[in-house]
Amino acid sequence: MEIKQVHLNSPQRSELRVIENDGKEWFCLFDVCRTLGINNSRDVKKRLDSRGVISNDVSTNSKNRHFEFTCYRPATFIDEANLYRCIFESKKEGGHQLLPLAQNIKRLELSGK
Repeated sequence: MEIKQVHLNSPQRSELRVIENDGKEWFCLFDVCRTLGINNSRDVKKRLDSRGVISNDVSTNSKNRHFEFTCYRPATFIDEANLYRCIFESKKEGGHQLLPLAQNIKRLELSGK
């Protein structure tokens, strides 16, 4: 599964990680919550339809004084229906950034990282 980056014009977070699994686009819940100004993505996850939630390992590059290394951590990804649920249930500004993405996801040019 390839992780792709979608760059948003949002003061909270400038990118949204997206993966494709079984022909469907899945959105990183942490990134969605950041864009919506929500601090606790675990609380949001409890309110979502579990059929539209998957976990996938994501890599992050880190370094310390001695060397650079890649870490793999599990991240939660949500389907389009749960993305809409997050947007419409959010009381915070920023949801308008995700609506065009959700509506046009099949036509977007996603830039791989």
